[in-house]
Amino acid sequence: GESEKVYFSADVPKVDAGTFAELTLSVSGSGESDAVIQKFPIYSYSTPETVATSSYTEDVSFTEEIYLPESIDPSLGELEITTGATLATYLSDGLNYLLSYPYHCTEQVLSSLVPNVIIKNSISLPNLSDKLELDPIYDSNGDEIPFDTMVKTSLQKLYANQRADGGWGYWSGSKYSYPSVSSFAVFGLTQIQNAGYSIDNGTLKDGISYLEDYMNNNEDLKTGTGDLKEKTSTWANKRAFMLFALSE
Repeated sequence: GESEKVYFSADVPKVDAGTFAELTLSVSGSGESDAVIQKFPIYSYSTPETVATSSYTEDVSFTEEIYLPESIDPSLGELEITTGATLATYLSDGLNYLLSYPYHCTEQVLSSLVPNVIIKNSISLPNLSDKLELDPIYDSNGDEIPFDTMVKTSLQKLYANQRADGGWGYWSGSKYSYPSVSSFAVFGLTQIQNAGYSIDNGTLKDGISYLEDYMNNNEDLKTGTGDLKEKTSTWANKRAFMLFALSE
């Protein structure tokens, strides 16, 4: 009527992926016996890593060297080689990953939307249309939706994340506006508009006003006492991106 923990060790040989170990536990006594059999997957004690390299050549032959660490497991992994007449051959995988990205803060929505809108608008360019293979897009209910519907849905998320001061937080309930996120939002909305999509001009105008006021008032240099901090390279880099976003 009692229970007891029993510990034991086992040596597991190197096996192919997907192999299961079968463990049989049995007990007998007082003329009675019982047994149970359980199966457990055997996982390799390793961490997967993906490394990509690319180059181009105009020569008839070309050598690309690949470094293999000593710690690799030769029974796992693979080498995939893809060739193409243009680097556009490799854009599809990255674009499809962005299209299916499941998170939707301001930065993530923009990072998914902007490159796809620009590429979608460029498909008619020579030697590009036959290189891109975009996967179907599905909404939260699992229903397939057109690309333009995805654009409109993403724009609504961006509008919802804009705060009353014209700037953007990361989420619709953010308490603060962040100049770096707001710069990206203004840049992104401009790129989407330049790609031929209709955007809310009031949203863009308020975003531009937020950045202009932020810089004119030196909000990024103010201290708690009202004095101004010393300008640094980090400050200059952030200012440069704000100015770049406004120049677009």
